[in-house]
Amino acid sequence: MGVLFNSFDFIAFLLITLALYYAVPSRWRLCLLAIIGWYFYAFAMMPYTVLLIASTTLDFWIGRSIPMVSSRAKKKSLVVVSLAFNLGVLCFFKYTNFFLGNIEWIAHQMGSQWTKPFFLFVLPAGISFYTFQSLSYVVDVYRGECEPRKRFWEYAAYLTFFPQLVAGPIERASHLINQIMNPSREVARNWLPSLHLICRGLFKKLVVADNIARFVELAFDEPVALSSAWISLLGMYCFTVQIYCDFSGYTDVGRGVARLFGIDLMMNFRQPYRAESMTDFWRRWHISLSTWFSDYVYKPLGGNRVVESMMLRNLMITMVIAGFWHGASWMFVFWGVYHGALLCAEKLWGLRLLETLPKRIREFLVFHVVCFGLVIFRCKNLGDFQLWLSRFGDWSWDPRLLQGPVFITVAFLLVTFGSRKMAVDQRDPAEEEMSWGRRSAAIAVLLAGISLFGLEKARLFIYFYF
Repeated sequence: MGVLFNSFDFIAFLLITLALYYAVPSRWRLCLLAIIGWYFYAFAMMPYTVLLIASTTLDFWIGRSIPMVSSRAKKKSLVVVSLAFNLGVLCFFKYTNFFLGNIEWIAHQMGSQWTKPFFLFVLPAGISFYTFQSLSYVVDVYRGECEPRKRFWEYAAYLTFFPQLVAGPIERASHLINQIMNPSREVARNWLPSLHLICRGLFKKLVVADNIARFVELAFDEPVALSSAWISLLGMYCFTVQIYCDFSGYTDVGRGVARLFGIDLMMNFRQPYRAESMTDFWRRWHISLSTWFSDYVYKPLGGNRVVESMMLRNLMITMVIAGFWHGASWMFVFWGVYHGALLCAEKLWGLRLLETLPKRIREFLVFHVVCFGLVIFRCKNLGDFQLWLSRFGDWSWDPRLLQGPVFITVAFLLVTFGSRKMAVDQRDPAEEEMSWGRRSAAIAVLLAGISLFGLEKARLFIYFYF
């Protein structure tokens, strides 16, 4: 079971959890949610559960202590302790080998024969997500934007809420804690929209993303299998659809599960591939992360309240950090630089140029700019990226390219761009007004698609690796 939403074990786990949650007295539910969250995490990553518990305990204590300290300098020192611990643990597990590898390369360029030690450990699942969520609480308490929690279980239930623990959305304490303490009975009882969300998320993951993954691996990981511009081009489109359906599918399932407990998590995607500018794209894609970086990195640097040159610097720094957040690879840094440069260009003159174009043209251009960036994101190193580019010298057609994943990708893109009414994520199924019969029919169609076309062997969600 572990952290796989796309497994029968998870269904059993969810049913047992719901039965326990509604069976115990309300005063015990916070404690139960926290224990369930730790168990959910421990099932897959038992040794690292201690890190999650340590982060929970430390930041709860710091959050309580900040209002009790009169000196502003001491308040800041408490925030620094939280930052040092959380970011220190994150950097150790995620970036140690990366930094040591780069130091080794520099040493060799200088003539040294020093060889780095290699630390063999698995990256703790969800550490990038729960670390940011925990830090946002401490910073918000320090800023006076969030009330410190007085009871440990209130904070523990917030940080370990299992539907969004390992891949977001990255919730703010001001939005989630109050809901956990006072869940909505109306939301919980209205279970059909929740089931609709869950089925839609599983359909995106099992039918679309996992089937497309086979072609993406062929295009990016098996470069000698097929070699032409078409494999690079179709691989780009396929990965663009795969990563969206994989990640937004997880979010849909997480939001649907949370609603069964009377909790409404934030939407993380709003038709990102219909964006009309790169600025618009980042308002639609991974919204919880982009708003986190805006509030805790971009704005503290000065945001757009400074002169233009400083604003562009702040934008570039934010996007480079956002890129590096995704993983210990220079390709993620290059991806961040790519998006930072595009956003800076838009601020200077790009938006004025885009506004002169028809809406459909703007969407087409922005979509392909995003697609190209995702190639950088997907390639493991510059050699793979150069190979991807080199194929564009040969436009010979190979019938083997006509595979099921390509047809799924084309169908998805036609639905996304073909009609406003059919566009994916045009509306939130949880909020859309639908009759009982119509929603039940939609759920039945999704379940039929999953049973017929879903892969038997479950794949990990892509963002578990980040």
